[in-house]
Formats: sequence, structure tokens, C-alpha cells
Amino acid sequence: MATESELEKKCRLCAENCGGRLLKIRTPGTRGFHDRLLLLPGYCAFVEFKSPKGTGRKSSMQHHWQRFMEAMAIPAFEVASYGQFAAICRNRR
Repeated sequence: MATESELEKKCRLCAENCGGRLLKIRTPGTRGFHDRLLLLPGYCAFVEFKSPKGTGRKSSMQHHWQRFMEAMAIPAFEVASYGQFAAICRNRR
């Protein structure tokens, strides 16, 4: 199985192949915020990568930010596999 870092690299290439970018988000002082911003033609979403090995657990702040994004109707996803990420790229609306 791939590490979280390897998964992120593979997903970055997927985003680029779809004509977009997967940008690392640096938000000092905003604990638990999503790891990456997915930018595709006509679409953007926040992505939180979790270890594909199943060791990654969501913190209470990550739950908070996910609920915030849902309340604001902003696409935000937790991704633990390449297949999940590829589906987000294919099914964007």
C-alpha cells in the first residue's frame, strides 16, 4: 500500500491530467483545516488526505471544518485512495 505522501503525489498527477491543480494549503493557526485545494476547470474542492493504510483518524478540528464546509455548501472530501480522488475528478459538478 502507498503512504499518504505517495497517494498525494499520484492524486496531484491525476488533477494535472484533468487540466487542473492540486495545491497544498498552508493555514497557520487553523488546526485541522483541509490539506489541499483541488482546482479543476469550473470546479474547486477542499481535500483532506488520510493514510491508505487506515491509520489516519480525523481530529475533532477536522470534524469541525468538515461540518463548516458542509454548512457553507463547499465541496470538501476525505480521501484515502486514488480511486476516491479519481471519482471526485470525474464526477465534479
